Amino acid sequence: MDFNVKKVIVHYGYKAKSHDNDIALIQLETNGIPMNPDLHSVCMPTQGVSYAKQTGVVAGWGFMTLKPRVLKETVVSILSNKQCNAIPTYTDLITKNMICVDEQVHNGEVVCRDDSGSSLVINDGETLRIVGKGVLVTL
Repeated sequence: MDFNVKKVIVHYGYKAKSHDNDIALIQLETNGIPMNPDLHSVCMPTQGVSYAKQTGVVAGWGFMTLKPRVLKETVVSILSNKQCNAIPTYTDLITKNMICVDEQVHNGEVVCRDDSGSSLVINDGETLRIVGKGVLVTL
């Protein structure tokens, strides 16, 4: 399916250098999207809930100069921000607005640093829930 984008709304607190608040809304020109088994809505995260020690699905296009430009997905482990800030590369760079995932994925796929900002979705047992954007690390 192809959709035309009407407007991109970047988070007002986005900081390109630190990637803090690396998220945006995309308003489509259409008034509705037909749902099917491969395309359905997800709920927003529950405020104040930690998703550390859970698994989620990250989706992204990765390094965009490679062909074909196909959206890919893979299962990742969600880490606590404390764990990420303990990694020398990320010491004190992970903010409360970020969710950190382990790039060592569960199915042999590779998560690319260019997937930072991609959606991260979990199944909380009741519904699919988008929990944020991923900061990808090497452990």
